[in-house]
Amino acid sequence: MKIEVKPAIENSPKPSLKNRLWGDKQKKIRTIICIIIGIVIILLASTIYAKFFVKETASTETKKTSFLPSLKKTEEKKIESPLSGVEYAENIAKRHPLGVMVENHPDARPQSGLDKAEIIYEAITEGGITRFMGVFGPRVTEEVGPVRSARTFFVTWIQEYDGYYAHAGGSKDGLAQIASDGVMDLPHTTGYFERQPQAGIASEHTLYTSIANLYKLAEAKKYDTNASFTSLKFKSDEELAKRGNVSEVIIPFSTDSYEVKWLYDKTENIYKRSMARVPHKDKISGNQLTAKNIIIQTVQRAPIALAGAKPTFKFTTEGSGKATILRDGQKIDATWKKSTTSERTKFFDSTGAEIKFNRGIFWYEIVPPEITPTFTEATATQPVAN
Repeated sequence: MKIEVKPAIENSPKPSLKNRLWGDKQKKIRTIICIIIGIVIILLASTIYAKFFVKETASTETKKTSFLPSLKKTEEKKIESPLSGVEYAENIAKRHPLGVMVENHPDARPQSGLDKAEIIYEAITEGGITRFMGVFGPRVTEEVGPVRSARTFFVTWIQEYDGYYAHAGGSKDGLAQIASDGVMDLPHTTGYFERQPQAGIASEHTLYTSIANLYKLAEAKKYDTNASFTSLKFKSDEELAKRGNVSEVIIPFSTDSYEVKWLYDKTENIYKRSMARVPHKDKISGNQLTAKNIIIQTVQRAPIALAGAKPTFKFTTEGSGKATILRDGQKIDATWKKSTTSERTKFFDSTGAEIKFNRGIFWYEIVPPEITPTFTEATATQPVAN
């Protein structure tokens, strides 16, 4: 009989209590380590996100807001106008000078735009009628006129500023001088000037333009935009206590219709203009015309006959002569000097020093020797004001 012997089954010994406790401890340690590692990973991820992604977003937002307009008020840079000494924005202060002929017949009043000129010339033409030339630059007006014809003396004066010259026709010698002297001419041109018909008013008193249109015409003619001329010397207003008391000047150009009166306002330190014994006001603004400086320049005048044309006058605009300056309520006896057509007329006091002018509007009153202005000085009881 064959006996099958089966291998004995070994019974694994049961782990001891010590071993069981140690195994549990290792599991706990591993668990704790895993938790710590997880926390570290989360913290590292958060740090990386904050450092790169949040910073980039903030940077992007900053860039976006940088395109918004600043709430801080920035002052516009201003510089002195070489015409009047007044400070204007840099982009307009040195705008090319522009002379415009404006008539002064009673039917042409009130005129438009003269209150925006930096400099105004007034002189007698034919028949005792005075005429103006406004020299414009920084300031513009929507309407200027009535525009009238050129004369030789005005053609000479605009050349002192290397200026554009706007007019409607002219005397025979005036038109010839524009051509011979190479003046930057802006004659009456369709599309840039317009008639404004009025009942009972002759058509020659109805031609108007605007400063913007005239600059467009100069651009169309491709004229130089850089003017070269000499400024007068400027100063600040005299303080109130040192201002003079010359309160009034009357200039009798011809008839009462052309009598000019300037009345000094001591407080504002300006001169207010009247014409034909009423305040001379601008048609558009309604403002009375004023000046900071009045130059009464005595210039020799002689009639001239032109073949095939009406007789006119010629003024001796070069050389020297007498002048009276009104400024700060003071009356200054002066001498004017000018050597060439394009040279600026300068004014000198009794010591030979060049006169300085207040910053502001200039009025040149050009008078022949036979016209005598009268001046009034205020007394202690008579106010110096209009």
